Amino acid sequence: MPRRVTNAPRRAFWNLNGEPPQGQSERFRENENVGTAIAPNATGRAGRQSALGSRADGPWPIGLPRPATALVGRDQDVAAAVALLDREGVRLLTLTGPGGIGKTRLALRVAAELAAVSTTEVRFVALDALDDPALVAGTVARAFAVRDTGERPIPDVVAAAIGDRSLLLVLDNTEHLPGVGALAALLTDRCPGLRILATGRVPLRLPGERVVRVPPLPLPDLGALPDPEALAANPTVALFRLRARAVNPTFALTADNAAAVAHLCVRLDGVPLAIELAAARCGMLAPAALLARLDGRLGLLTGGPRDAPPRQRALRDTVAWSYRLLAPEVQTLFRRLAVFGSGFTAEAAEAIAGEGGTGGREDGQTDGVLPVSIGIAALLDHGLLDEAAGFGTEPARRRYRMPETIRAYALERLKATGEEAERRRCHADWGVAFAERCEPELVGPDQQAWLDCLEGSRDNLRAAFSWLIANGEAESALRLAGALWRFWAVRGPLTEGQGWLERALALADARGVVSPDARAKVLHHLGNTAFDLGDFPRARAHYASGLAIRRWQQDRRGVASALNGLGLVALMTGALDEARRRHEESLALRRSLSDRPGEALALSNLGDVADAAGDHATAAALHARALAIREAAGDIGHVASSTHNLGAAAFGRGDDADARRRYARALALFEIVGDRAGIAHAKHGLARVAARAGRPRTAAAREREALALRWAAGDRLGVAECLEGLAALAGTPERATVAARLFGAAAALRRALGAPLPPARRKAHDGAVLRARRATDMARFRAA
Repeated sequence: MPRRVTNAPRRAFWNLNGEPPQGQSERFRENENVGTAIAPNATGRAGRQSALGSRADGPWPIGLPRPATALVGRDQDVAAAVALLDREGVRLLTLTGPGGIGKTRLALRVAAELAAVSTTEVRFVALDALDDPALVAGTVARAFAVRDTGERPIPDVVAAAIGDRSLLLVLDNTEHLPGVGALAALLTDRCPGLRILATGRVPLRLPGERVVRVPPLPLPDLGALPDPEALAANPTVALFRLRARAVNPTFALTADNAAAVAHLCVRLDGVPLAIELAAARCGMLAPAALLARLDGRLGLLTGGPRDAPPRQRALRDTVAWSYRLLAPEVQTLFRRLAVFGSGFTAEAAEAIAGEGGTGGREDGQTDGVLPVSIGIAALLDHGLLDEAAGFGTEPARRRYRMPETIRAYALERLKATGEEAERRRCHADWGVAFAERCEPELVGPDQQAWLDCLEGSRDNLRAAFSWLIANGEAESALRLAGALWRFWAVRGPLTEGQGWLERALALADARGVVSPDARAKVLHHLGNTAFDLGDFPRARAHYASGLAIRRWQQDRRGVASALNGLGLVALMTGALDEARRRHEESLALRRSLSDRPGEALALSNLGDVADAAGDHATAAALHARALAIREAAGDIGHVASSTHNLGAAAFGRGDDADARRRYARALALFEIVGDRAGIAHAKHGLARVAARAGRPRTAAAREREALALRWAAGDRLGVAECLEGLAALAGTPERATVAARLFGAAAALRRALGAPLPPARRKAHDGAVLRARRATDMARFRAA
């Protein structure tokens, strides 16, 4: 198994089944200019009972981000959107409206409801943190666990992954990325069961698009206010009360404060985010005092577009008002946190903002000292930060994010104080340090948790890299790109990681002054990406360039790694003698360094060479020695790899019982760490055992499972192996043409990759081809 162990995330999707909702589609009114609008609900009373219930902690589909708080006042809007998406022919629905109106929250609820009342799968893709349209397709691809192999455009790969499944794709925050429309058009054209629910401040403007304007929440009638109990049924008041209770559990709507609350809601024009920000002050101010201060502040604030629509001014002014009420030290932290394009931890915030900070106040004075944890707590209390969900097995730590609209204001203030350049540099430095901290943890028993940590900071790392490239920071760009190779190899898209490495190397070449170590590391990882993409000539060239630098440096560890890469290429291209020499030299260097993990890797690779040559006894002995080292280290992923290799050796010598046992154990271990490539290898091995045991149905099922994984991962050589296995199983007289077609496809792949069959497998392969050829006439066989 000549592969580096890399682990891909496991994604689970869970749907509820139920009856379609009784629609309130009359709330969607046709509009000759925009298309459709949601009509306000005067009372806020639900038109139907939600399939998920109204509680924020009710059932929720796995894989769909769950809002921290319940959606208020949108039951009929949700029902109408679900009904519209259920109509035949409605393939693209876009929710539009200004920032803070609740488009994302509404889209999440609609997606959850659709999953609850049908068998529709749901995928959610947040685009707000992207600033490069070229990254859109790769970001969408991750939602389907597909990898960019470089063979086909990513949109084509995504379309193939979706196929004809019944699926709802939510594209959130599209307005700043012009490439979204083209991708949406391609996917809906090729995938008949796909529906897209988009959110943005403007429509995508595609044929067949239905556009829905998300309105403000219905306002109370100030001229005829009911008693407090009846007033609480109004959605804006209900939202205010709910958020106020979050900061002040004793808050209640009474005869003394009901009018003030109603006036506040009207003053804020029913914009949900503005109402939430105002309600967050109820821990310190009564509604009447809040209203008085709010009225005074909104008249004095400057800097916003005075000709903007009233509700947009209300939101911006409310954010500005909330900012001005912060202590100066918290204002400083608020501004600086705006450099995070996506979620962040308290540790990351400290790297950007420091323990308090000096300078940067808008009045030019010096800030006091403020622990970041206290500042974050204050921003949470004021509604200027949200707690964000973690990723997969990421260690239990709190993550935070700044809502898009609030972050836009924070960036305004950061630029106004002249701090942006300094904070962007701090952010880039943090990205390099964070990536290098995670790098050594991406192998071993905790690799999934560390991969998830990087996943949560993907957009931040992209922003850091872009800043380094734009500012000519070649050394740091090389360090960042080099540290993240394994992350890109596992989580993808691999060609994006390859692009990072190539851009960093090009900048280094232009600058001419970078450390040889950073350059050699990037060259080696470019070899790794080319190897994983099946471009063996390019992989060999990059490995050789890196080896030359390592020899010049007299870096024995680096030389050993480069030799390992060259040995892998030699093995995959059939040069077994060269592969053996490379790995033996690498083994000697590893032992001289007392590098036990490296020694195990070299032993394992030598075992693969022996297995390919048909010396299965030697292969078993080498793999057993590697396994002992890896078991002592507790490295589950590599233990799985060695166990699999022992299964291959057992299969080669004809011991099917031992092979089945070892393949099964390897499969279980690969599943523990989520190594999709390893899972595919183990299933392919089990398929071979089942085929030789005369169980073709079991063999075909395992082979198809392995093929699906390898196709999704872009493992072209693995695809060829699976096609060969399926072809051998199809070699009956009635299926001889199918077998010939599969053998031909596999042979074409191997020719394109320059990866011939290992000598030990040629006899069995040629026998299977001969059986298929004898089962039909030669002309038909050749045509197939």
